[in-house]
Amino acid sequence: MTTSNLQAVKVAIFEQLALRPGLADTTVVYKPKREFPDRCIYGGGLNATQNISAGRTGADTTRDENGTITIHVRVLLKGEDADVAEAAVVALGAEIEAYLAATDPAVLGLLNASITAFAVNSEYTDDAVVGYGSWTIQTESYYG
Repeated sequence: MTTSNLQAVKVAIFEQLALRPGLADTTVVYKPKREFPDRCIYGGGLNATQNISAGRTGADTTRDENGTITIHVRVLLKGEDADVAEAAVVALGAEIEAYLAATDPAVLGLLNASITAFAVNSEYTDDAVVGYGSWTIQTESYYG
């Protein structure tokens, strides 16, 4: 029995987000390499709590899992102000929200995936403004 489906859910989310027409001009990656593209949605950490049935062995063991997946958004804009960069981040976050509102990732054992929090901010560099945000996705799974 697998100990968690959380990583598989994260993979499914990124595979399906990459196919969304509204993200055609955005790089969607599980984890970026060293350099960030100007418009990027990428994965953060995984956390979970589990309740595993005690005193059972083999196929009789059940497991309830509540997990969180963090998804990050980054937008770099030259010649713009912070409010424009933050609005661009929020627009990309709306694509994440629309995807999860319409579809749960197709992963065995997953009961629900929903956004429970997000945060958006920005900062200036020497020649640009960078908007960034994080969306927290709560998952519920059951293995029985």
